[in-house]
Amino acid sequence: MLMVSPNWRMVMYKRILLAVNQSVSSQWALDAAVAQAHDGDAVVRVVCVPGAEADPRGIKAKEVVDAAVAELRAEGIEAEGHVHPDLGSRVVPAVLDEVDDFAPDLLVVGTSWLRDLPNRVPELLAAKAPCSVLIAA
Repeated sequence: MLMVSPNWRMVMYKRILLAVNQSVSSQWALDAAVAQAHDGDAVVRVVCVPGAEADPRGIKAKEVVDAAVAELRAEGIEAEGHVHPDLGSRVVPAVLDEVDDFAPDLLVVGTSWLRDLPNRVPELLAAKAPCSVLIAA
């Protein structure tokens, strides 16, 4: 199932921001980002916002980002990735910082988040992001 923001439209995206975590829905988001990137020959930036308690040095987050970037590159997609520098920050403001920095046409997120209003993160991002948002479920 895909849920999309009201700003979503059928276009070919050139810049995609993929926000990932350690949940199963991040794989769904990655799959959706691959499909969208292939359609528009887009560049993808992968970002993870690690939790201060669960991953205080961002090691697990880096593994998640590196795996997603490797999968994108294996698909022939230009990709880069990093762990958000503010370890332990709240997910929504951190992802919106990344949106401001990267200026994507499309933000792709999964439905499951381990903290920060677990079931509301995608909906809050869809409401606040100045770009189209694809929520992979």
